[in-house]
Amino acid sequence: HCKPAIYLYPKEKQLVNVKVNTKGFLSYVDPKYSDSGWTVEANPDGSLYQVSSSKYLGNKKYDYLYYESKLPENLVKKPEKGFVVKKSEISSLFGEILPKLGLNQVQTKDFISYWEKNLPESNYYFVGVVDQDQINNAEPLEITPKPDSVNRVRIFFEKLDEYKPVEAPDLSTPLFNIQNSSFKVVEWGGLIKNDPNHPYICSQ
Repeated sequence: HCKPAIYLYPKEKQLVNVKVNTKGFLSYVDPKYSDSGWTVEANPDGSLYQVSSSKYLGNKKYDYLYYESKLPENLVKKPEKGFVVKKSEISSLFGEILPKLGLNQVQTKDFISYWEKNLPESNYYFVGVVDQDQINNAEPLEITPKPDSVNRVRIFFEKLDEYKPVEAPDLSTPLFNIQNSSFKVVEWGGLIKNDPNHPYICSQ
């Protein structure tokens, strides 16, 4: 699975265009995605309404822009540091580390709700944080107007048969450039590696 969700927080209501220029390919998107990407009316509270040629496509509200993609494995390097936990410990781990990565309460809740249900069964999981530069290289975002701050959180999962010790990353200093800004974009997503002999998958 690879489920990035993009949240937009402009200072005032405005039209925003978002393109995902992935070096792989998009396998699923919501709402509808065209060659020109998404065009939405974005509001300061994060609510989104899709438009086309400045006309509304309906009054359905979206909390975020959603996409799934498949990426060549060589574009994302497995983090060297991380955590090894059981599935029953995943929620507690994310409740601790996601706020340190810049996610607010709503984004943290959305992340946990999705991944608790969609992680494949395993005795243990290695959990690491993917470097943001790798994300920007593999799946650059093109956003118009340009935001003042973009925080892209991508978590790497790997199934493990047994526990193994790993060095934990230092999260005392934010890994991403978190700012109070007039137009802020936040994205979260995940990558799963089922076993060492197969590449990670971003959708299935």
